[in-house]
Amino acid sequence: MMSVLSSYRSNNQFNKGELLYKSIFRESMLTGDTIEEAFKYFIKAASNGHTKSQLRIYQLYRMCGTDGPICNINKVDSINMLKNSASSGDPDAQYLLGQLYLEGDLNEYNRYELAYELFEKSGNAKSIANQGYMLYNGLNGTMSRKDAFKKYYLAREMGWYDKHNSMKNMFGDDSEWL
Repeated sequence: MMSVLSSYRSNNQFNKGELLYKSIFRESMLTGDTIEEAFKYFIKAASNGHTKSQLRIYQLYRMCGTDGPICNINKVDSINMLKNSASSGDPDAQYLLGQLYLEGDLNEYNRYELAYELFEKSGNAKSIANQGYMLYNGLNGTMSRKDAFKKYYLAREMGWYDKHNSMKNMFGDDSEWL
């Protein structure tokens, strides 16, 4: 359990890292120095159990693309950070970890079940759409076009943009699946 002072320090470190992290995208500051500095702040906060910092460490690792001097962490450690963040209930981490299982980047014997469960916990629109994809293709052990349609429909209602026209390609224009 984090003390109040430790929690304050972790949040402070996270906030500093988050400003840099956002500047990477907002101002196209994708430089090694910016990433390395943000990474250092997130490492400090994550060492005290700050779950959003653990998620950001994984995301920065993915941006770096390889084990290397900028991120100073390896793939296994970055995935462990993501798993810690997901197990602490962070919905973004749950979605990303579910994606890793779904895409086969983590070869667990029950990877589809784990992916489906993580998408369920995450509850965001992209996760629900992924559940629809899994149901449509029988990847979670059950193939159900009707349940797949319901998931896709719910995801769309939640703001998911079907950029690949998945619903139309799979179900046509009919709403008989509801």
